[in-house]
Amino acid sequence: MKIPKLPFHNVISDMLYTLIFQGECIAYVTIMVDDEAVRSFNIPVEARYAMLITESDPNQNNKDLIIRFREDGSNPSADEGMPLGDMGVYEVKGKENMSQFRMIGIEAGKQHKVRVQFFG
Repeated sequence: MKIPKLPFHNVISDMLYTLIFQGECIAYVTIMVDDEAVRSFNIPVEARYAMLITESDPNQNNKDLIIRFREDGSNPSADEGMPLGDMGVYEVKGKENMSQFRMIGIEAGKQHKVRVQFFG
């Protein structure tokens, strides 16, 4: 199989690796996310993708919408970016997407847990 040239070859290579080898969990971290600061990942060198799950602040009013994220390197805001709710699961595939991943809480004064496992 011929792997496409930049910018797609890294993502496709990482996906093929994941499909063939399933990857091993190499790290786990909990990131506290609120509405005051944009958060990102500290990526282990060997990581090829990350799986995250969100846990909302117990006092969150709307549990269907707790954080917003972007994978293009831009900062999300309370009303801009992809929404994710309580117990939402999301995979970030490829080093480039992991390095550009940004997230922020939506409701003021609430602190959420984003639990992340990195696979390599």
